[in-house]
Amino acid sequence: MQYRIRKENEWLIWTEDNKFGLFDSEQDTLSIGLNWFRGNKHEIRLKSQFVALQADNPKSLISDSGGYLYDSNDLLKPFTQGVTSFQIRYKYELAPLSYLYLVYSKGGRNYDEDENLSKSEIFEQPWNNPSDEVYSIKFRLKY
Repeated sequence: MQYRIRKENEWLIWTEDNKFGLFDSEQDTLSIGLNWFRGNKHEIRLKSQFVALQADNPKSLISDSGGYLYDSNDLLKPFTQGVTSFQIRYKYELAPLSYLYLVYSKGGRNYDEDENLSKSEIFEQPWNNPSDEVYSIKFRLKY
């Protein structure tokens, strides 16, 4: 398990054409990984990552043909973005280099211009409303 916080003052992002935004940002990332092996034939693997990004104090910039940045009067709003990815996988060895996989995966992304969301709300939104949720079975046969 790992928890990281990354803060940046004056985080520069491209918005469109020759327009840019300058934000103060804080990104919290929670990563979870777990592997369990039972003998030589069974494996269960869990991987997950949750990201909460808050971008505040926006400042609009524009670039000229030489690449120099200047203040702009365009309106930029603070925003939050949450990203969730989760996978649990069971792997069974049928024969050497031949496997059966059972996989469940879920993921989503949320973008919101509400700067008053808590970190837990940013983490929860893509989890509760995933854009992808997949159950799959896969065979890999070596002969």
